[in-house]
Amino acid sequence: MSGLGAAREAAWADAERQLGAVARQALRRSLRRPALVIALATLAAAGVTTLRAVRPPLYEAVVYLRIDEGEVDDATGPERPQNIREHIANVALSAQNLERIMRKHRRAVAWLARNREAAIDDFRSEIGVEVTRDYFIWGRSATDPPRSAHVSISFRGNDEESARAIVRELGDTILEVQAAQRGERLESARQLLETQIGAARAHAASLQRSMAGLRLQASSSDTRRAIGAQAQLSALESQNRTALDNLLLLERRRADLAFRLAAEERNLGVSFAPFDDALITLSSRLTWGQVVRRAILALLVALLLVATVIGAFDDRLYEPADVRAHGLPALGALPLQPGDEVGSRRAPPQERTG
Repeated sequence: MSGLGAAREAAWADAERQLGAVARQALRRSLRRPALVIALATLAAAGVTTLRAVRPPLYEAVVYLRIDEGEVDDATGPERPQNIREHIANVALSAQNLERIMRKHRRAVAWLARNREAAIDDFRSEIGVEVTRDYFIWGRSATDPPRSAHVSISFRGNDEESARAIVRELGDTILEVQAAQRGERLESARQLLETQIGAARAHAASLQRSMAGLRLQASSSDTRRAIGAQAQLSALESQNRTALDNLLLLERRRADLAFRLAAEERNLGVSFAPFDDALITLSSRLTWGQVVRRAILALLVALLLVATVIGAFDDRLYEPADVRAHGLPALGALPLQPGDEVGSRRAPPQERTG
C-alpha cells in the first residue's frame, strides 16, 4: 500500500508540473501578440471600473424595537410574539400602510399607478424583519420576570437620508398599528361590557317590578290568589338572585377593564418601543483615487486572464513543438549540429573572433 501511495503522489506531482508547464507555455504564446492582449485587457478593465464607478451607493438603515411583556398580563394587548415576524410583515406593514409610505416618500409613484400590487411587492422585498432574543418562546410562571424580544426593521436604498426616513416611518407605523389594535380591543371590550351591564340591569329591574306586584297579590284576602302569587314570587326571587349575581360579575369585569385601561396608560402590558437605530454603508461612491486603484488592479487581473485565454486558444505555429502538436511532419526543422553557430552572429564574441 505504501508503494501504491507513493506512485499516486508521484503522479499528482507530475500532473501539477505539467499544468504549470502548460500555463507557462500559454503565457509565452500570448506574448507573441502583445497588442491584442493589452487592448482586450484594457477594454475589460475599463468596463469593470466604469460599471463600479457609476453604480450608485447603497445604504441599509435599521431601526430596533423592543417588545416587553410588562408586569401585567393583558389579554386585550397585541398578539403574542410567537409569530411576531409574520404579524409585522402582513398586518403592521400591510399593503395599505406600505402604499401610504411609498407615496409620502415618492417611491415608484408611477409604478403604483400602473401596477399597484407589483410596486408594493417590490417595495416590500427591500424591507427586512428579524426577531432576535425572543424569550416569548418559553412559558412564564407567576414568579418569572416579564419576557421580551428584539425586532429589527431594515430598509435598503441609494439615498442615505431617504433610507433613514423610510425605516423610521416603518417603525412608527408598527408602533401605531400596535397602539391602534390595543385601543380597538379595549374599546370593543368596554362597549360590549356596557351593553351587557345595561341589559342585566334592565332585566333585574323588570324582575323587581314583577316581584313588587306579586307581593301585593300575595297579601290579598283571596287565599287562592295569594297562594298562586306566592308561588310565582318564589320563582322570581330565584331568578332575581341569578340576575343580581350576573350583574355583580359584569361589574367586576368592568373594574378589571378599568384596571387594564390604567395599565395601558402606564405601559404595563405588552408594549412595543424603539431603542436604537443604525445606518450601514453597503456600497459607497468611489473617489478618484479609489477609481484609479481599482482600474490598476482590474487591468492586472485582466492582463493575466486575457493572456492565458489568448495563449491557450492561439493555434498559430511558432516553433517545431507546435507542428508536432498538430500531428504535422516537422519539415525543415532539423536539430542544430555542434559547430553550426561557429562564426555566426548568434555565436559568442570569442567564437566569432577565434
